[in-house]
Amino acid sequence: MSLTFHEQPPYAATVGDAIASVGTFGTPGEMVSLAFAVHTTEPIGEIAFEAGALTGPSGSIDVGATDVFVVKVWEQAGVGVYQSKPVRVPELLVKDDRRALRDGYRRWCGHWRHLHRRSSYYVPPAVRSVGPACTSLEAGVTKQVWLSVRIPADAAPGRYTGVIAASSHGHLAIELEVLPFALAEPAQDLMMWYKATLDCRLSQHWVT
Repeated sequence: MSLTFHEQPPYAATVGDAIASVGTFGTPGEMVSLAFAVHTTEPIGEIAFEAGALTGPSGSIDVGATDVFVVKVWEQAGVGVYQSKPVRVPELLVKDDRRALRDGYRRWCGHWRHLHRRSSYYVPPAVRSVGPACTSLEAGVTKQVWLSVRIPADAAPGRYTGVIAASSHGHLAIELEVLPFALAEPAQDLMMWYKATLDCRLSQHWVT
């Protein structure tokens, strides 16, 4: 088999040794993330990654609580007063990194009251947000795959196991330790400000 799994935790810049499993821990109600790299010695034209349910001593975590993405690497403009050269950045979590992200602007927001308003409104790219994570692999190239697990609030403490399948090219074992306590809710509601969208029908500058 040409496909191998390698250690590459979330946000890690380098790829590590070959692995047979990936694991983490978390508390009920928390979302945890795991990541790993895949490498092939032969080209693979189509490969899909999909995680199953996680089973434990007192029940299971449903497949709907897991989500898989491919980490998209693309070229980003340089930064600084004297702009540096563009760099390749692993920046996006997508369901298919082979699809072009096409965005643009339109002259009307869609609301009838603004039919004659002469403004430009941003149109974001259409992306798939559900289902397996799909990609292709060239010989000798490594890609990172990201797995998120939303631990149910009523999950019993203990060790949960499952697998993430790579089409017909093998699978990687998943190990999740659910801790026997819950995190306290913060006293304040945190938010960040940013230019979210120019569409007047949507939230403009913030997310909770």
